[in-house]
Amino acid sequence: MKYRSFLLSLLVALPLLSGCNGFKTPETDALKLTASFENQIFTEPSDGVRAIGEVTLTGVTDGDTMNFLNGRVENPHQVSEASFTCRLIGVNTPESTAQVQPWGVKASAFVKNILWDEANNCQKVYSVVMQNDYDSFEITDNTSSERYLCFLWYQAKAGDDYRLLNLELIENCYSVNNLGTFSLFCPYLEAFNRAGLVASNSGRRVNGEMDPDYDYTNKILEVTIDELRENYSNYGVTEEEGGSGVRLHVIGVVIGMIGHNFILRDLVDPDEDGIYESIYLYVGFGKDYRNRYHIGDVVQVYCRATTYSNNIQLTDLQDDVFLGRGITRHINVENYGIENKEDWNDETKVLAIENALKEINSEYVYNIAPYLYTDGTIDSSDKLNRLVGQYVQIDVVVRAADANDEAPSNSEEGQNYYRIADDGDYTVYGKLANSDVKLNIRSIFESTNSKNVGFFRIGVTYRVTAYLSKYYNTYQLQLFNNGVDEPYFDSTRYEWDGSTYIRGYVYPLLAN
Repeated sequence: MKYRSFLLSLLVALPLLSGCNGFKTPETDALKLTASFENQIFTEPSDGVRAIGEVTLTGVTDGDTMNFLNGRVENPHQVSEASFTCRLIGVNTPESTAQVQPWGVKASAFVKNILWDEANNCQKVYSVVMQNDYDSFEITDNTSSERYLCFLWYQAKAGDDYRLLNLELIENCYSVNNLGTFSLFCPYLEAFNRAGLVASNSGRRVNGEMDPDYDYTNKILEVTIDELRENYSNYGVTEEEGGSGVRLHVIGVVIGMIGHNFILRDLVDPDEDGIYESIYLYVGFGKDYRNRYHIGDVVQVYCRATTYSNNIQLTDLQDDVFLGRGITRHINVENYGIENKEDWNDETKVLAIENALKEINSEYVYNIAPYLYTDGTIDSSDKLNRLVGQYVQIDVVVRAADANDEAPSNSEEGQNYYRIADDGDYTVYGKLANSDVKLNIRSIFESTNSKNVGFFRIGVTYRVTAYLSKYYNTYQLQLFNNGVDEPYFDSTRYEWDGSTYIRGYVYPLLAN
C-alpha cells in the first residue's frame, strides 16, 4: 500500500520534474492572452473596471512586486512622471527585501532573470501587459503603499506567445496558489487551481522543500561594518546563488536617518586609516523609528546584509525584544543632555558620552561628524568609488539632464536639471566638481518635507553633506532628514535668490 501511494505521488509530481530547471509549466504553456489591449491604459480602464494595457517596467523589487510606466516607452529615462508599483494577483512569493525568507531570494532572482536586464537597468523582455478586473480583485492592495494589483503577461521576443508570470510562479513552486475568485475578464481560476494542486502535491520549494541556500540555524555572527564590507560574500545575501546570508549582530552609532531608515557608523577602525565605515540600514515600511531614535544614539541591531543598486546595506531587521533580538540602545543622547544643535558644541556633554562608550568597550570611538572632501582632490570616479557608503561633504555642480537621466521630457530649457515624483521625492542632476563624473542629489519628501527644487540652478556649485551611494551606473548623495536643531547644521544665515536660508546640508558656495 505504501509503495502504491509513493507511485501515485511520483506520478502527480512528474509534470514538474523535467526541463532545464526541473519544472514543467503545462498550464502556463497552454493559457493564452485573448483580451485586446490595443490603445488601452492599465491604470485608466475605459469602463472603469476591466483594466488592461501594455506597460514598461522600470524596476523589479522581488518575486511579486515591480514598478512600471503605462504604455510602451522606448526610453523610460526620458519620462517625467513617476512610475507605479504593482503586486501580482494570486501569488505571494517569500520575502527578500525588508525580510529574507526561505526561497525568497531565489523567487526574486527567477523573476528578474525573466523580466529585467540588471546590467542596463531596463526591461529585458519585448513586451509586458498588465491586466485586472477591478470589480473582482480590487484596484490596489491593502498596504500603506497602495500598490496596483495585476496579472502580468510577458512576451520574451516579438512574435512569441504571452506568458502569465503569476501562473508560472505557482508552477515553479515559488508561491502557493492564492487565487480564489473567478472573473469573466480574467478567467484564470481553473488553471490556477490545477497548477496549485500539482505544485502542492509535489512538495517542491515553498510546498515543503528546504531551501538549500537558506541559513536555518539561526546562528548570529557579530560583525563590524568594516568586516562586512571587506568580506561580504561570507555574510551577505547572494541573489546569483540564491543564498540568504546569515543573521548578523551589528553595533554602531546613528549618524543620520533617511526617512525612518538608519545610517550606522562603525565604532572601531581596524584598518587604522582614520575612516570608520558606515552603512545604510533599511527598516521597511510602517516604522516610526525617526521619532524614537536620535542622531548620536549607539544601537545594536540584528539583521542580514544584502545589496541594492550596487550598494551593500543591512536589511531583515529583527525587532523582537522578547527574543533578545530587538534594537537595543546602548547610548541615548537625551540622557546626556543632547536635545538640540547647540548641545553638540558642549564639550562636557560630548565627553560624557565618549566616556560612557569607553565603559562598554575601551576600543570604541565616538565619531558622528562627516568626512570633509571639499578640497578638489576627489576628481575621478575611482577616487569617488572609495568613498561609497560614507557620510561625506562634497562639492557638486548642478547640470542639465542628458539622455541617460530620468528627466522631464517636456521641461523648458534651463529647467531640465531635476526629476520630481508625485510624492515629492526628487533627484537633482549634478556632477562632481572638478570633473565630469555624474553625482546626483537625492531627496526624499518624507525626509525633508520639501519640494524646493527651485533652490537649485544649472552651473552653480553646491556644498552637499550626505550619504554617498551608487545608483546602478552613477553616484548619488542621499540627504538626511535631520532638522535644523539636530547636529551638523551650520546656523549661519545667508541670502540666496531673494530668500534667507540657514546654511545646512546643501548650500550654494557663492553664498559663503
